[in-house]
Amino acid sequence: MAPCIVICHFALPAPTEAQLIEVAKQSAPKFRKLGARGLISKDYVRNEHGAGGVYVWESRAAAQAWFTEDRLTEYTGLEVAGYVLLADGKRALAAR
Repeated sequence: MAPCIVICHFALPAPTEAQLIEVAKQSAPKFRKLGARGLISKDYVRNEHGAGGVYVWESRAAAQAWFTEDRLTEYTGLEVAGYVLLADGKRALAAR
């Protein structure tokens, strides 16, 4: 089974590097718990437009079983501004 990648952008001002590191320290334990549900890794990203995350799931089924905009908003407390879900590393299955 091929991994599935979800790239997500949150509606918030661009954080500084120090702010993003602090967010990662606080939220990483929460995301580690999703390993039992198929989350392989979560990377924190930022640019001049804001911040987001890259989530790698063990399979498309694992990603789709957990990931919804509402669930991610509830889990993080942040509004999802957009996302792309990629299966097999090459095709978008869903996007906003």
